[in-house]
Amino acid sequence: EVGEIVMREGRRLETLIDDLAWLARHDELRAEIQSVDVDLDDLLFEEGQRVRLLSELCVDTTMVRPTRVTGDPAMMKRMIRNVVDNATRYATEELEFDSHYDGPEAVVTVADDGEGIEVSQSDRFFERFVRSDPARARQSGGTGLGLAIVAEIVERHGGSVRFVETAGGTKIELRVRRDGRVTTS
Repeated sequence: EVGEIVMREGRRLETLIDDLAWLARHDELRAEIQSVDVDLDDLLFEEGQRVRLLSELCVDTTMVRPTRVTGDPAMMKRMIRNVVDNATRYATEELEFDSHYDGPEAVVTVADDGEGIEVSQSDRFFERFVRSDPARARQSGGTGLGLAIVAEIVERHGGSVRFVETAGGTKIELRVRRDGRVTTS
């Protein structure tokens, strides 16, 4: 039992250090940003399979459409992983993924059937070290950096991220430019 606790805490610390290092590199603009084709739909299917293997959650990918953008593949993968991990943390039974185009943007949504949040207060969740419920976040592994990293990646790809109103649960919407406009500031 002690071994399991130590391993879990070790993984948590490793994630925290990795997130802090990523933010530091990108704050200093030392990280090279690639610009290649990235299939967001493939990333969503990959994450759906990962969640199915690691949990009892049902993952609905029926609304995922072919959605290709030009951007940094490692950043895009991290962006999708962070959003899915966040949704998985709060879901009770199901996640729903969607991807499609809307004019010059690719749109990805990830929804969970959990408790939900107050959308009007949600902008703060994209700031560093902000958690929806600090008492619960420690138990579920949250550091308050995942969505801040998502916001940084989306901004660097000329897009936006926000929570959207939904009848139940929580839904996050990512918008990324299709044309590969990558910014360095």
